[in-house]
Amino acid sequence: MFKLITSKRGVHDEVKQLKINLKVAFKKVKNEFSEHLETINQNTNEIQNNYEFLCELESRIEKLNQRVDEIQMFIEHQKVNGTFKAVPKPELTDNEQKVFMVLYTNEGSLLGYSDVAERLNMSEILVREYINNLIKKGVPIEKKYTDDKIVLSLQPEFKRLQATENILKINETLAQQFI
Repeated sequence: MFKLITSKRGVHDEVKQLKINLKVAFKKVKNEFSEHLETINQNTNEIQNNYEFLCELESRIEKLNQRVDEIQMFIEHQKVNGTFKAVPKPELTDNEQKVFMVLYTNEGSLLGYSDVAERLNMSEILVREYINNLIKKGVPIEKKYTDDKIVLSLQPEFKRLQATENILKINETLAQQFI
């Protein structure tokens, strides 16, 4: 009987020691998780700060892009006696004509790249490329920022000149689709 009591006491002591060891082990795991969580939070903050910086940088690059386009248009177009003298350029492709017609027929609403893309059922990337091609070919497209969005329009005097002289030689059948 004495042996049974000592063995129960021995088991009880072992269980007690096991509980203490488990508590210590779990405390270590908890501390390691806390350290990992703190590191993850620091990395998340750093990533968020980098993302905000990149967004600001992208905005500044887009503004610089707009200024470069304005300078290019100024160089390519000289104002002579109150009218634009268009620099002779190659003819526009059908898709460039469509993009131009969306801008040409727009009556005062704010058009961005996505709006033009939606109206023509094209991707925004393609529309951006066609707009850049039009600018390279001498079409005076204005890009302005409104609520962090680029808004596109044609210079009013160029619209008048296009209406009277069709200097871009827009396909008549294609033009009818937009009127």
